Amino acid sequence: MITCKLWRALKFPPRANRLFQLTVATYALSETSFPPLVLLIALIFLPLSAFASRVIASMLSFIILISIPIFTLLQVFSGSFYGLLWALRTASTIAHIRRRGVYETLSLMPDGALGVNWVICMACLYSNGKYREFDSHYTWPIRLFLIFGIAVYFSPALPENQIWTLVAIIINMLTFTMWFRIEDMQSIVLACIMGMIAPTYTRHKIEVRIWTTAVYLFIQIVVYALVALFAASVLPAIYHLAEIQGWLPSVSRPIFSLAALYLMREHVIMSLWNRLMVRLETDSQDILFASCIIN
Repeated sequence: MITCKLWRALKFPPRANRLFQLTVATYALSETSFPPLVLLIALIFLPLSAFASRVIASMLSFIILISIPIFTLLQVFSGSFYGLLWALRTASTIAHIRRRGVYETLSLMPDGALGVNWVICMACLYSNGKYREFDSHYTWPIRLFLIFGIAVYFSPALPENQIWTLVAIIINMLTFTMWFRIEDMQSIVLACIMGMIAPTYTRHKIEVRIWTTAVYLFIQIVVYALVALFAASVLPAIYHLAEIQGWLPSVSRPIFSLAALYLMREHVIMSLWNRLMVRLETDSQDILFASCIIN
């Protein structure tokens, strides 16, 4: 599967490549970090102000109330969220290089146009260290807490057989753990391809951002909508025709839905990867480089 191959390739950035180093250094100089002192003052001042003013206390409570579901959604769909940010960054960087007129010269390098795009994509991922944090073990404790709650919610209640209820919870926990992993992998790989293919259609700064955002979100929303339709309509009809009842439909539905999600998005990723090869007008050198990436 191309997702696994590209995901493995993303783990090994070409740090010795001069284009990679230059792109990373450019982003390091352009980014401004949020002052820690300002954050510290805000964390001290806001709670103290809440005791002095009922209005501030109400506002603070409202902010906390809104932040909880937003934080939960960001944890659940962190792959799509960070993927969109990295797709925009990659597309904007490649479009900027194309506007400067140096893209054609860089494409004469031994790895060809695909090699240039891939190096820039990797540099955008690793420029600020967020990619390592995104795929680190620090994010998984929060995810496991969410996974347990989701698994219990979707597990069937079988008062007459508590052992099967426990088995169903364990199966659902494994399924949703796999979903988190697949969501991360496919969303980031999709973002990388989108970031490389968008500048082949337009070099304009605003247009490339709109194009990348619209297509990326469209793909994600349509795929999840089709999976939801499959889980809500197609699977129940199959269970009804096969006369499958009891706990088995409740346990197997998340598994089949996950399989459908993976296969649908895998097909989209493969199609976009092949389209990228066509848009970059790959020659024999580019094909060789592509084979080194995915093998």
